[in-house]
Amino acid sequence: VIKGISNTTLEGSSVPVRLDEWLETYNGGFSAGVLRTFQTMKNASFPAQWATDPYVLAPHVKPALRVDKSLTGIPRFGTWDSKEGAVVPNIFGPYDARVLRCTFALLGQEVHLRAGAPPSMYARWSAFLAAHPG
Repeated sequence: VIKGISNTTLEGSSVPVRLDEWLETYNGGFSAGVLRTFQTMKNASFPAQWATDPYVLAPHVKPALRVDKSLTGIPRFGTWDSKEGAVVPNIFGPYDARVLRCTFALLGQEVHLRAGAPPSMYARWSAFLAAHPG
């Protein structure tokens, strides 16, 4: 669910966008493909900037558009949002954030982005996994 963005055209807009992307439901489980992905990721190598540069997928973005300093905009141990409540890192957040920032960069649009999840999502996902083993 992406909150905080209107349906207006953003291309070339000079108005900064504040975008909160919260993962609220996830019902994926562990399959052979997921386990194989974990193995592959463990053995993969990435450029050093992949771990820290929020704009790694948009390396030629204008300096004025480089407004975010962290990958997800959510501190490691979470934060409090006045509308959402507690928000913690989202397991897909680093990937989502990179793709969204790249998209906004291609549009020439400044965006302040946060990609997170309410802690309750992880409790529901754990219950789902317990009810659907294997």
